Amino acid sequence: MNKSISWGDCWHDATLERIIIEYNDIIIEIEREEIITKLRCSNFLGIKYLGQWDENVINRIYSTYDYDIIQEAKKNVAQHNDTKNLGGGVRNFDTEWICVNLELIDGVVIQIVCDNIEYQSDNAYV
Repeated sequence: MNKSISWGDCWHDATLERIIIEYNDIIIEIEREEIITKLRCSNFLGIKYLGQWDENVINRIYSTYDYDIIQEAKKNVAQHNDTKNLGGGVRNFDTEWICVNLELIDGVVIQIVCDNIEYQSDNAYV
């Protein structure tokens, strides 16, 4: 697992092209200078995306372990964790969760709680 990731200003002026939610992963596609880069947030527990004002230009991307959103996501999922009727089985919380933060130039911050982050470069995740 990647313990500390801070891409900081290297994404300045890149654009958020799309967010793809799959069964266990969220894939973030970013375009910069006509090149698409992907971040895969594996085993995601939640996403928070409130507000949309302007274009999807990225100011910076960083991760942290200290956001209240991690506790909020765990609490919301834990309410149904032992319910057999939901079909997904029991969710394992025995991991170190990460909050990926995509800060846009309009001040909106998209937060994704997951347990691993991979960066796709040249069609391979690293």
